[in-house]
Amino acid sequence: MTRKEKIEALVKELAVDLVPAVSKIEASVATTQNHYGDYLSILSVPKSQTERKLVALALLEAGANRNGIVSAMHLF
Repeated sequence: MTRKEKIEALVKELAVDLVPAVSKIEASVATTQNHYGDYLSILSVPKSQTERKLVALALLEAGANRNGIVSAMHLF
């Protein structure tokens, strides 16, 4: 298995775990544009930028609003 394949598998595995959180966020009333505040709270947990990028990819895979993720990532 290549490094790229391992990363893709990890992102998909994380996405499965994040689907309930993303569904809840997307179903709620947006208190920040594109729910970036909600995604920011999730993306604040990982300590390194690399881990944060993996979580961001997993959030997108789980159906998160792309603009919300991009906005949240710009704050780091």
